[in-house]
Amino acid sequence: MSDAAKRHLIFWSVAILGAAADLVSKDLVFGSLAAQPGHQLAVIAGFFTLRADRNPGTFFGLLGGHNSPLIIFTVLMMALVIIMFLAPPREVAVTGLGKLYAAALALVLAGAAGNLWDRVQLGAVRDFLAFNLAGYPWPTFNLADTWLTLGIGAYLVATWRAARKDAAEPSDSGEAAARDG
Repeated sequence: MSDAAKRHLIFWSVAILGAAADLVSKDLVFGSLAAQPGHQLAVIAGFFTLRADRNPGTFFGLLGGHNSPLIIFTVLMMALVIIMFLAPPREVAVTGLGKLYAAALALVLAGAAGNLWDRVQLGAVRDFLAFNLAGYPWPTFNLADTWLTLGIGAYLVATWRAARKDAAEPSDSGEAAARDG
């Protein structure tokens, strides 16, 4: 299998399976919590709770009530991610980091797709993972948010490593100048 075929397999598999895992987890958790008092279940008392929340905004509830612009932004971002995958920067293509780059973008696409589905179908994103860190409650989130965070982090690592690796390798013009000089 060629490197390009491997990158496509990674990208589309991670994107589809990631979005599916997000949507299935939301359905399972929200279905299970419907019968729970307060629609929540303490998994680790004082630290981790499954709680059925609906977020009409973005991260931390920002931009609540602006569903249409958020849908348009998400669709545009998803298109950009696919374009970035299909036309990776030269530094990524020549340094052997294409698989990490593909997986990173696929995670971003999976997270965006999972939250977009909720936003279009329900008018809000379903969040259910609630952590309390040393007495400070963290905003509730879902697997799609996790995929987005991991994907952006992996993208930054892949592009940083590719740029460093590319900068460390002598360029053709630099080698010619060294021979001529």
